Amino acid sequence: MGCRGLIVAPYDACLTHLPEPSRATYLARLAPDSEIDHSGTTFTGDLLQRLLRALGDPNSGQLLVSHARFEAATFCDTADFGGVAFTDVWFDGAVFSGDAVFRGASFAGNAGFRSATFEGSAGFSRAVFSRAADFGGAVFALDARFDNAAFADAAFMGAAFSGDAWFGAATFSRDAHFDHATFAEASFRRARFSGNAGFGGAAFSGRALFDNAVFSGGASLRGAVFSGDAAFGGAHFVGHTRFGAATFSRSADFRGVTFAGDAWFGVVTFSGSVWFSSATLVGNARFDATTFSGKAAFHGTTFSGDARFVGAEFSDSADFSGAICSGEAAFSGATFSGDAVFGAATFSDGALFNGATFKTLSQLGPLVCQGQLDLSGAHFGRPVTIEAATAFLTCVRTRWDSTATLRLRYATVDLTDAVMEYPLSVATRPSAFTYDRRPVDESGLAGADPSARITSLSGVDAAHLALTDLDLSACRFTGTFHLDQLRLEGRCDFAAAPAGLHRHGASPVRWTQRRTLAEEHHWRAATGSTA
Repeated sequence: MGCRGLIVAPYDACLTHLPEPSRATYLARLAPDSEIDHSGTTFTGDLLQRLLRALGDPNSGQLLVSHARFEAATFCDTADFGGVAFTDVWFDGAVFSGDAVFRGASFAGNAGFRSATFEGSAGFSRAVFSRAADFGGAVFALDARFDNAAFADAAFMGAAFSGDAWFGAATFSRDAHFDHATFAEASFRRARFSGNAGFGGAAFSGRALFDNAVFSGGASLRGAVFSGDAAFGGAHFVGHTRFGAATFSRSADFRGVTFAGDAWFGVVTFSGSVWFSSATLVGNARFDATTFSGKAAFHGTTFSGDARFVGAEFSDSADFSGAICSGEAAFSGATFSGDAVFGAATFSDGALFNGATFKTLSQLGPLVCQGQLDLSGAHFGRPVTIEAATAFLTCVRTRWDSTATLRLRYATVDLTDAVMEYPLSVATRPSAFTYDRRPVDESGLAGADPSARITSLSGVDAAHLALTDLDLSACRFTGTFHLDQLRLEGRCDFAAAPAGLHRHGASPVRWTQRRTLAEEHHWRAATGSTA
């Protein structure tokens, strides 16, 4: 195959094949601001150094390359561009057969490495790219070091890193695109992304390390594949963050991460353990239809916005103990196959578990919910104790397949059409809950009556129901089955008879002191009856 090197004017050969006298003459004419084009040329290490020295500043000794094209060039030996100051340079399609050394190099203009092949190691540590750096489709066969490098716009779309890729403490002052790039082991520890960071569809076959990285713009990792461990501990996401449809085959560590904007983890697959312990999610958090096959740890996590886990599947334990949610928390339709730990969790708004399935859960809570704790349509497959301090507890069509105990404070409870096949006990807990030997914070409900009350038992089979220390003054019993078998223990208050006098024939008499059902009051109000 013939030489592909660009012919050096006014000669008739490329730089490699020029006779030595002609080559020497050409090199002697070069100056730091010379424009050169050696596309397709094959360079030995010695020839490259002669070219770079010819472009150097004779006063400072600085190697300067103003405007250069090395497109499709081949560098047979070590290509040492360390410390070179480039303006515009293009290495698109170039092949570096040996090591490529760009340590400390600076690129004042555009730097093109699109589809370049680095067969040896690639060293860009502390390199400075002041304008666009394009490594799209580049192939790195061995290690690639970009640690402490500084980028403006950076494009690594579709790049392939077969060795270790090091971007530790690198800075990206504008947008960084790694979409559909492939990595073996990658480190972006302490990297700083000031613009948008795109890793959509990227694949990490080894470890992916983003510990303490800062994402000041938006970050998109939609559809990314993490086959090894993924570490984001201590990272800070300022803008919106998208992990939608990403896959984590091993562990994923988000401990102590801050998401200042919205965080989307919808339809994500976590096959290994995942930790969000002590993480802070300031915006809305979405984990809808997410699959947690390993342990899911949200211990001490703070959700300042809404937290959505609608349709999520937890195959192992799910730990939300001590979690704080200021917005609405939605676990509607979620499936918990292992333990679900919500001890000392607090919900400032509603906590929705409607339609959720708890296959083996034995303890839910103690938790605090200032709004509605909704267990409507939820299904409990094993004996369970539910402990909650909540303003409202809705158990419409809730199903218990085994024994259950509800210990409640402050709660107004609706048990309409609840299904119980085994004994169910509902009771007011007289004292504040504790968890892990510490009091559970009920300050959000302070000032309200701490006793629990039931508003409806309509449609319930009361044969297995025991009520203790509850306010039943507003409870509807219409449609309750086996009401004669209902067990009342402790002090259960019913509505009192109307106060004052009423007529019995011509004479005024006082109402008989007795306990009444709420239906009687509803009937009298509807008919206007005083008899």
